[in-house]
Parts: sequence; structure tokens; C-alpha cells
Amino acid sequence: MELVAMDMKQRGLYIARQLSFYGVAFRIEDVSLSHDFIQMYNASVRLVRYCCRLLNAFDAIASLSCIECILLNKIIVNIVMHYHKTPVNL
Repeated sequence: MELVAMDMKQRGLYIARQLSFYGVAFRIEDVSLSHDFIQMYNASVRLVRYCCRLLNAFDAIASLSCIECILLNKIIVNIVMHYHKTPVNL
């Protein structure tokens, strides 16, 4: 019901705060997931976990001193340039 309400609200068809459940019937259906869907879901979960780790790392970096940030920046630049195999003059 929430998804229906959200869709109706996006189309401008729905302005009430709650839909009526009068005459509504619910049933539970067991739906099997395709292999492709499971792979996509797992990849999405890995991406969200990676982003959370990055945010935690940025939070830790925010507490570093100025000198530590400069050193960390040089390390990151060297790693990125090594990965791309591009010479850089710092």
C-alpha cells in the first residue's frame, strides 16, 4: 500500500495521508528470485558497504592534524598515479 501511495503522490493523484483499507484483500505469495536479480542485489549490498567504509574513513581523516592530512594526500596521490602509471611532479 505504501508503494501505491508513493506512486500516486508522485503523479499528483493522491493528497491524503492514508489510504482506506475498506474492501482490500491481502495475500502472501512466494516469489522465486532469478539468479541475475540475486547477483544485482548482492552487488548493491557490496556497494553500500563500501560506501559506508569510505564514510567511516573520511570521518577518521577529519580528525587528523594538518600535517597528517598533507602526508596522507601525498600517499593517496602516489597510489593513484601508480595505478594509472602516469608520472606526476609534486
